[in-house]
Amino acid sequence: MAGPSPGVQRGQREPVPLRGCFVAAARGGVRQVSENFYRAFEDRHRGTRELISQRLKVYLPFITPLLEGDGSRRAADLGCGRGEWLEILIGCGFDANGIDLDEGMLEACRERGLPAQQNDALSYLATLEDNSLAIVSGFHIAEHIPFPDLQTLVAEALRVLIPGGVLILETPNAENIAVGTNGFYLDPTHERPIPHLLLSFLTDYTGFSRSKLLRLQEPDQLKNPDHPVDLLAVLSAVSPDYAIVAQKAAALEKLQAFDEAFGKDYGLALDALAQRYDHARQNSIEEIRTQSQAQAQHGVWLESLVGQVSDRTLELEIRAHKLDVLTERLNGQVHEQLQEMHGQLHEAALQLVRVEAQAKEAELTARLEIQRIQSEAVYSTVEARSKEIEEFYKEAEARGNEAKACYEEAEARGKEAKLRYEAAEARAAELQRQLDESLGNAHLWYTRAVAYEVHQRALLASTSWRLTAPLRFCARTAGRVLRSPRHTIKGIIRGLASRAVRFVLARPRLSMKLNRGLKKFPRLHQRLSNMARNRSASQPYAAAVTPMADFNVIMQGEPAPGSQRQTQRANAIYQALESAANSKVEK
Repeated sequence: MAGPSPGVQRGQREPVPLRGCFVAAARGGVRQVSENFYRAFEDRHRGTRELISQRLKVYLPFITPLLEGDGSRRAADLGCGRGEWLEILIGCGFDANGIDLDEGMLEACRERGLPAQQNDALSYLATLEDNSLAIVSGFHIAEHIPFPDLQTLVAEALRVLIPGGVLILETPNAENIAVGTNGFYLDPTHERPIPHLLLSFLTDYTGFSRSKLLRLQEPDQLKNPDHPVDLLAVLSAVSPDYAIVAQKAAALEKLQAFDEAFGKDYGLALDALAQRYDHARQNSIEEIRTQSQAQAQHGVWLESLVGQVSDRTLELEIRAHKLDVLTERLNGQVHEQLQEMHGQLHEAALQLVRVEAQAKEAELTARLEIQRIQSEAVYSTVEARSKEIEEFYKEAEARGNEAKACYEEAEARGKEAKLRYEAAEARAAELQRQLDESLGNAHLWYTRAVAYEVHQRALLASTSWRLTAPLRFCARTAGRVLRSPRHTIKGIIRGLASRAVRFVLARPRLSMKLNRGLKKFPRLHQRLSNMARNRSASQPYAAAVTPMADFNVIMQGEPAPGSQRQTQRANAIYQALESAANSKVEK
């Protein structure tokens, strides 16, 4: 795609300094930083030629109808950059010409044999006749030029276009919060973001019959309306670029060929993406509510089940009561039968007594045994029935306890679901608050960043700042010296003293003369001796030739003990003895 190209300026004024090393070229040129800077910049941040060429195909429906008929097929690409759009225009059959001031960009066009010339935009348009071009395009040039020059460019484009001709202006989309607050300022030559409402109004106000907003380069996955949208997408996934395609008035029959292209919607707007985010969040909340309601309904079902179990338990209790009543009745009947049998037995006994003489003893014994067996059978039947009723009652009681436990568990789950629902509502409210706060902070920091940049730019460009640079350097240097004068003086004195000691140690005769003079000042003599001793201790002794053992010995006017054959340990012992002797003398 066309590179970050030209700033357009009025008149033939000379280049002026801008932001330090940047220089604005005369009318419509790239603000050049260094040779081939913008070519390297575009190769790094703009994308490959194949990617840019693929993106530019979105404009084909707006230009292919211009090939019909016998009208002009000339086209001008202002700020042509590396020439991707020139290749597409020439491939479609247009007589295209590229305009740019950056030599690195023009070299990229020449390498591919594309027609491009070094010139600024307004000067080039001023040389063209009225109604001579079918297309005027400028990709990412509007944000590089002052607004009055942009007005002039749009007016000149309207003049040179044929009836039905189109003007294409593409620029970064400040509606994308990440682009408007960060990405836009990656290019140091950008002036300021241009809202699409302003650029669209400019083309309409200038006299174009209609214009179309194209939002561009949004992520492919977000084109699907069902794809989930998070807060990061709202802040950074809105179409990062947009274009205004404006058409000059012409006959209605000619304009109808462009109706389909002008009637479509392109890209993602911030409000649409925010609505999708709000809708997704609302769906999430509704899903949580639905789950909570389902859990509540499940709790109602469990309550119904507990009610049914309770009814069943009551029914079992009623049946148990009926069984108890029946048992009592059976016991009464058995008691009555037993009493009746006792009466019968009593009668039989009386009869037996009466006919004792007539009945045989064996027959009487048989009858008594039969009566006994019958009585035992009736009692066994009653006892077995009573045990069966007791087991049935125990089983009914166990089922009632189980139903009660199920009811308590259902009630606990219902309370837990209610707590989760309340937590979900609180989380939703917190997310809404954070979203509102984030949007407010983003606008505030954007406003502050613009204000700080304007203030810094004015300060660094002021004459007083450049004139006071030496004064600031001198003040910093004097401040460092004044903060620690005593330390600085001591350092200078120590350095001079160390150099003097080295000089004296290298000259034995001079050392002996100074020694005689310095003995009159014991403290100074001691300090210089210590300094010489420390210097000797910090240097290794040589095996063959040993330097002067220490400053104190030289000052005494005596040769170093052991001279050149003294070992390191012997020298250390001698120094220790000498130090002890000196300390006693001082005392």
